[in-house]
Amino acid sequence: MRAQGYFPDFDMDLSDGLKGEDYVHSALSNLATIEVKTDRRAHETGNLYIEVYQFSYPDQSDKRPSGLSTSRAKHWVFTTPGLKGFIVIQAEVLKDLIRANSYKRVMQPIANAKTNGSIGILVPISDIKKAIGF
Repeated sequence: MRAQGYFPDFDMDLSDGLKGEDYVHSALSNLATIEVKTDRRAHETGNLYIEVYQFSYPDQSDKRPSGLSTSRAKHWVFTTPGLKGFIVIQAEVLKDLIRANSYKRVMQPIANAKTNGSIGILVPISDIKKAIGF
């Protein structure tokens, strides 16, 4: 059974497939332009935590931009804790998505002397999927 309105065309499908392969190869061939994050709770919350500030003091007197605010990566990759898959989004598309929405800002407190606290934005995974065309 064929989906209504879809008329397969091997030449067009092949062309689109090759473009996709070129895009992925280009993105992955230069790992210096990829930021990889693992959100251990995304499967529970349906959101990805996007860090934008960090701080070392409980009063946040040293709060400074970090994460997406300072990253030079062209792509952000979010992997699952079980390493069963990942989502890739262009950093500029992620920034545009955050600018266009009023997502909840949350704070990760300082856990111990070896970590910094951070402030981030909770972005629904469903919105990221829509932004990349899924």
